[in-house]
Amino acid sequence: MTLFAITSGQSAAIQEGGTKPETVYVKDSNVSLSDFIEDNADALATDWRLFAERMAAGEVKPFPTELENPLRKIMLEIAGDMRQQQSVKQRTDKSRGDSPDNTPGLTTEARAHAETRLEQGFTLDQMVAEYRALRAYIARRWTSDRCAFVASDIDDLLRFDEAIDQALTESIGHFSARLSPLNDLFVGVLPHDLRTPLQAVDMSAECIGRGVATPAQCVEASGRIQRSVKRMQTMVESLLVLTRARLGQPLPVAAACANLGEICKEAGDELRAVFPRAPISVRLVGDLRGVWDAGLLAQLVSNLLGNAIRHGDPERSIELTANGDDSDNVEICVLNHGPQIPNGILPLLFEPLIRSSQESKATGSAKGLGLGLFIVKQIATAHGGDVAATSDIDHTEFRVRLPRCRSQYDSHS
Repeated sequence: MTLFAITSGQSAAIQEGGTKPETVYVKDSNVSLSDFIEDNADALATDWRLFAERMAAGEVKPFPTELENPLRKIMLEIAGDMRQQQSVKQRTDKSRGDSPDNTPGLTTEARAHAETRLEQGFTLDQMVAEYRALRAYIARRWTSDRCAFVASDIDDLLRFDEAIDQALTESIGHFSARLSPLNDLFVGVLPHDLRTPLQAVDMSAECIGRGVATPAQCVEASGRIQRSVKRMQTMVESLLVLTRARLGQPLPVAAACANLGEICKEAGDELRAVFPRAPISVRLVGDLRGVWDAGLLAQLVSNLLGNAIRHGDPERSIELTANGDDSDNVEICVLNHGPQIPNGILPLLFEPLIRSSQESKATGSAKGLGLGLFIVKQIATAHGGDVAATSDIDHTEFRVRLPRCRSQYDSHS
């Protein structure tokens, strides 16, 4: 950051070849840091704006001078905050990034600055870089004119750092809070709008494959298109579930009489067709009838089996067991052999993107969205059940418990 090396009136390093603006600073070798900030708020805001132009999208982009206003207000609030009498606890809270209620002005202006930067298209990293520049730039400007330092100067620097930490924390929090709903909206709208064109592609591929005069190669290509479309549709549905969870919306469940045994058999057959070498065995025990959303349970079982295929030993069996001996609940168990999952990872397995990030580190690319087990948990929770995982040096096991809702089943019988 060449910004930190410039001297008074030499901000051209920021503009790279532009006209050198004359930024005049008030110099006093005995002035306190808070007074220095107040006396030079206009000059500091101008140089900060020039730095912001440099940071915006990696290019020089003229910003209106009105954008200096929130910067100036933040600096004036910091100066005012430094003069306030504060307890040791209040100062400790500020250094930790907490927000004591005795500085509402600084909080308000820091959030306003974040709002402005979000509207200008800044990334979070770019906004943080502004604060990093401000901290170093003001401190260097102030200390460069001082002949000697006294104890109060050290306290000034500490108070300045504490105020900057608080402003930065407020800006980051507001920036993230405003950005998160926008991301959720995008993730929610995109898969929703993708459904229709994917269905059109799937139907077109099916028509081509069924044509009487269609060459064998085209029939094979049609099959590949349909399989790819199905994978994309699964990803779309997973993204919709993730969006619902992030927005606090429950997963919709269309409960009806269902047989878990039939669901497990069909899921096993489907996975064997896709992975012919996968040694999947299905074991059904007891009464497996209940009231569930059969489509969601099929996705749950498929996700568990797919996870076992991706992470298990390909030479050893994958065991799917559905147990209905309990009159109130049924249990689904998927066991695969392979490396032990570290204890530190086990509690995080059902969070989104956890396994995907682990795969990326190990292989350089992820095999999926990393939402499979997250979806399993969401489906189990939506049915009033739960899911747990255990792992040792030889095998990993996932168990899903689902209430049978026998009273509802009997009423439907």
